[in-house]
Amino acid sequence: MGRTARRLRQTRLNASSSTSRPDRDEIRLDPATVVRLDDIRDRRWFAAKHETGQRLELIDDAVVPGGGPRLVVVDVVSASGDADRYLIISEPTRWREPEVGDGYYAALTRWVLAGQPLSGTNGGRFVPAPEPDAVLGSDHSEHFIGDDQTNTIVGVGAAWIVKCYRRMYAGVHPEPELLRTLAEAPATPRLGAEMVFDDGTSSSTVLAVVEHIHGVETGWTGPISRLAQILDAPDDSGDLTRSVAEFALLGHAAAVIHDELRTSFPTRAAGHDDRSRWKRTAHADLDLAMRATTGPARAMLEAHRHWIERALMFDSDVSHRLQRIHGDLHLGQFLRRPDLVWIIDFEGDPQSDFGERRSLDSPLKDLASLLRSLDHLISATIMRRPETRSGERALPWRTSARDAVISAYEHVRGPVDRVLLGAFEVHREIREVSYAATVLPEWMHAPMFGLASLVDSPD
Repeated sequence: MGRTARRLRQTRLNASSSTSRPDRDEIRLDPATVVRLDDIRDRRWFAAKHETGQRLELIDDAVVPGGGPRLVVVDVVSASGDADRYLIISEPTRWREPEVGDGYYAALTRWVLAGQPLSGTNGGRFVPAPEPDAVLGSDHSEHFIGDDQTNTIVGVGAAWIVKCYRRMYAGVHPEPELLRTLAEAPATPRLGAEMVFDDGTSSSTVLAVVEHIHGVETGWTGPISRLAQILDAPDDSGDLTRSVAEFALLGHAAAVIHDELRTSFPTRAAGHDDRSRWKRTAHADLDLAMRATTGPARAMLEAHRHWIERALMFDSDVSHRLQRIHGDLHLGQFLRRPDLVWIIDFEGDPQSDFGERRSLDSPLKDLASLLRSLDHLISATIMRRPETRSGERALPWRTSARDAVISAYEHVRGPVDRVLLGAFEVHREIREVSYAATVLPEWMHAPMFGLASLVDSPD
């Protein structure tokens, strides 16, 4: 199935192994436990919100011993027969997602770190693989981590975060793989455990236990608040220049991680075929975005299509090496202290299948994604703080922040190819438009603002 044909479906888990089970819009696990499609359709992690005619198909379920939750694996089958697989987490005796503080996630983490496999009612197996030195300890308290996530993430005790991957994909998951490899890297949390679900035909990672780093700022709220203060400050306050120092830390951390990945995995020189692939993929993604959008977003793409197509030529003869990359590096993927940052969420680009996420690619894709998030930060600041002034102060801040990121990155890795970087930025923004149109409509303001910024003031 081609990229454009599968739209945003990424790797499909073949539903043919379970087609003997009836399709429906609800699944009754027992007299008291009914999972309905409508109950999960509005979850952030549910991808195909725009589609109709979907049906649920039960793949397997099991109750975690020792007071743990019920783990339910379902396929959401489209009208065309494609299937997206999801992990549903419920209380064991009724359909209700566990709440932080109920103890279910602590029991799940304790069981995973113990490393005991669990058989499902339909013959599948949940298989945990803890790292040798990972223990839970006596503190089993649960802590809310954040609500701006596509996975379910809960802090358990002082040491760990349990991260449940609600959307399931067959194959090796890039995040546990990279965290194992980067165990000694200075800017990443360590892996405690991984758990896979094996249905007898394929296996999918459904959970990771990851080090909990304390005393850090996460997400977008802090940067939004600081940027709002900067944009509202008097023009001669000097805050505009001082404020970009934190972004230099991000550029430096990205470069350090790229160096670690370069030495830990194979690399190869980029060639003409790679540039042709980037161009072909980018133009296919533009067509996809055109089909996925309506209203103002579609109008913007139509108005600037010729400019976008020219920007996506990837015309550069500068030598360039391909390597493993993060794949989804933006502002929200950093844990921040004033003088130190960590990079998290090594799942890769959520719009790519696992084969693409784990393939060698250009590290400039990560740098482009990070730069795009600066425009998204400006947009989010204006959206959440409508009283904030922008206009003439947003543009110089944007320029200074971009320069800080790129300069810090180049200080570690040397000069970057600005032609390729610009093309990757435009491609990233097009993919953000598609992601917002099909998965997260409330995010559409960010790529629209970002695309307008690229068109109006291309670097």
